[in-house]
Amino acid sequence: MGPAGVRRVCLIACSASKLDRAAAAHEIYTGDVFRKSLAWARLQPFEDIVVLSPRHHVVDLQESLQPYDGSMYAMTVDERRRWASIVFASIETRWDLRAGDIELVMLAGAHYAEELALRIQVVAPRARLVRPLAGLGVGQQKAWLRDAIAAQERACAG
Repeated sequence: MGPAGVRRVCLIACSASKLDRAAAAHEIYTGDVFRKSLAWARLQPFEDIVVLSPRHHVVDLQESLQPYDGSMYAMTVDERRRWASIVFASIETRWDLRAGDIELVMLAGAHYAEELALRIQVVAPRARLVRPLAGLGVGQQKAWLRDAIAAQERACAG
């Protein structure tokens, strides 16, 4: 739980780079932005952290996955809309977004976030959506995450 009883959930975009063998979701994705996003999320008081996947939709960190090809960037606009609809239904059911006592922190690029954010804002307007990486290029995302991790580690140490 976050401040004032607000439930906090982190949604992290997967990465195109993966291990070449089956592994838990928190291990299989090897991209630098994913690894840094997960490290930052683990330093925060989140009730839950999940991965957003173009193939598997909403994935628990411990869920075992086989390596796969697929990218949100290879999807058409209609395919991304269908994906967002499925993901929204999953997270709405899982965390009762309409209750309004929830903050969703989405660490994902525009291809993951745009349609999903729109659905959240329209259907569950009381849910608070935070996108700290919105509008940042990959290098800027890495820098933001690196700095945020360092700041959190300093705060915990001192």
